[in-house]
Amino acid sequence: MTGVHGVIDKIEEENLIVEIRESRTLFVVFTSMGGSGRTEEFEFLSTLRGHGCTFAIFRDTSQCGYFSGIGGAISEYPGFKAYIESLVVTHSLEDIVVIGYSIGGLQALLVGHQLGAKLVLSFSPSTYINILNIIKHRQFDVLRSSVNRRMIFLAYWRSYRYRRYFDARRILSRSNGVTEYIVYHCAKNHFDEIHARRLEGIDGVKVCGITCERHNVIKELLRQKKFAISDLINNIK
Repeated sequence: MTGVHGVIDKIEEENLIVEIRESRTLFVVFTSMGGSGRTEEFEFLSTLRGHGCTFAIFRDTSQCGYFSGIGGAISEYPGFKAYIESLVVTHSLEDIVVIGYSIGGLQALLVGHQLGAKLVLSFSPSTYINILNIIKHRQFDVLRSSVNRRMIFLAYWRSYRYRRYFDARRILSRSNGVTEYIVYHCAKNHFDEIHARRLEGIDGVKVCGITCERHNVIKELLRQKKFAISDLINNIK
């Protein structure tokens, strides 16, 4: 039975919001670290609800980069793929679109690839968190942040067995032959450029540089009216 605002089924927890409607496309959103209350989550949540979409939004409030899961039904990293697949089977969904920002953008790429999603939209993604690439690209500023240091430490400590996922290029280079990836990044931000441009040339990946300097590409896209979430949803639904 359809409930309020066309919702057939709903789950709302600290780190997870799922709303199932009649739409057969599942939109999966990975927010940036901290998640709740951030601009990108509000934009996607309000727009997806407004367009009657079926969606699942994940939050990484423990700031572990999602590599340790988010608790509850997803207690470790492989749980994301399994959980999303269970939603697809249970509710007879057809297509999957995965969206993410910053560290959530990394997970959008990784989980979208694992699922064979129709489309992945990744905004200013951190395309690696492994120490070797941080040293290679001289990204030592990242380690000055206590939040980043903690996230990297916890990823290695709790999820070392999944370390192959610490580098998106390594995973995406093995094409699944299905997924289209669109990566938006701030073209004037040095580290945004490093993270995004290293994915160029990979099958299915399109890298789009946006004229802005800070790590806030979604805000800039909305300000410049170069990206309309509503248009995207209407084209996919």
